[in-house]
Amino acid sequence: MSVRMDKEAKNKKSADEEGDAPAPEAAPDEVAELKAQAAKAAEYWDRFLRLTADFDNYKKRARASARKPFPSPTRICWPSCCP
Repeated sequence: MSVRMDKEAKNKKSADEEGDAPAPEAAPDEVAELKAQAAKAAEYWDRFLRLTADFDNYKKRARASARKPFPSPTRICWPSCCP
């Protein structure tokens, strides 16, 4: 159990040491590129959500049409055969 505590203490110390370093500043062109990539990702996410919604609607329509019985051939042909 003491070995486990020692490992946790080492991991905590190394994490504390890493957290003290300041984050590097991003160049303006990098920021613009990241914003463009974020916009593209948002567009792809929106398209994904719309596509999944369309597919769900298709499944609902397919289930609803499968429940409706087909008209019998006798009902279709009989009135046209009789005067």
